[in-house]
This record gives sequence, C-alpha cells and structure tokens, in this order.
Amino acid sequence: MGAQTWVVDLTSFRLTGVAFRLSGEMEWNIDGGVVPNLGDFTTSFDLKNLNIDRPGSPANIAENIGTHRALEGVRKANLTLKGVTEAAEGSSLGLSSMDYQGVICP
Repeated sequence: MGAQTWVVDLTSFRLTGVAFRLSGEMEWNIDGGVVPNLGDFTTSFDLKNLNIDRPGSPANIAENIGTHRALEGVRKANLTLKGVTEAAEGSSLGLSSMDYQGVICP
C-alpha cells in the first residue's frame, strides 16, 4: 500500500500511434506490504505505455498498461502497471488510477 507522485520530464514525451514514452522521477511513500519500513524514496523512471480505448467505452476513458524500471533511488524495481485514465470533459488532462505489481528492493 502507498502512494506515488509523478514528476514528468515533459520534454521526454514521445507519441507513436497508441504508444507513448516518457521519463522523469517518481516520489513514493510505501506504508504497507511485505518489505518493512520501505517508507519514502524517489526513483527515476522510463515508461512505455499503451493507451487502449475499447469500443463501447466512453470516449474520455483510456486503459493504461506498461512497465516501470527504477534507474536510481532503490537497488531494484521491476513493476508492471494496469489502470485507467479518465480525461476531463473537453480536456486532454485527467485522473489516472494505476495498480502496480512487481518487486522493489531497497
């Protein structure tokens, strides 16, 4: 259990069809789980994400799948993510809800 804050390097954004890449830093606060006292840490990330808007779903909802690999801040992080992004009406900005699974080694 925990939370994270994305600090995206907007100059890294690359869009190719339905796939996009971006990088930056992620500030984590892990307050539960298998590893005791993981707590607060920051990682760098490179993200390749695939947005899928399924037929029949609302136009402002996109599914997100992707991977996350830590570059610094922890010894190892191999994560997959799944989630949805709901764009605000008339805007490209929205809220995302992501579920992460994988391994983080402090």
